[in-house]
Amino acid sequence: MKVENLKTQLEEQKVVVDGQETEVVSKKKEIEQLKSEEGQLQGKLTLYKNDVDILSHNLGQTQLQISQVKAKLLILEEYEQQLESGTSDIDAAITSSDLSRLNTLLSRPVTPPPELQSVS
Repeated sequence: MKVENLKTQLEEQKVVVDGQETEVVSKKKEIEQLKSEEGQLQGKLTLYKNDVDILSHNLGQTQLQISQVKAKLLILEEYEQQLESGTSDIDAAITSSDLSRLNTLLSRPVTPPPELQSVS
């Protein structure tokens, strides 16, 4: 009877141990899958960081270009005002038949600012 009890206990413990071994193997597989997934996610993270760096650089370049265009636009608007003023002065000289003033106005050179001379 004692031997039978020991055999029964041994069988029960063997079933428990086998179940635990199966669980350990399952958990090891799960850990390996998680490590693999972590590696893939790290790779994606690196790519996304590179994308963010590139986008940040491009944003900085775009903002610089916008600032440069705005500065040239201000210069162009000032030049336009000067031309309109000169045209108005010429019109006034023509209307009043002031040939001396007209001759003086027409002899003035009209050159755009250096910042605008390279604009195509």
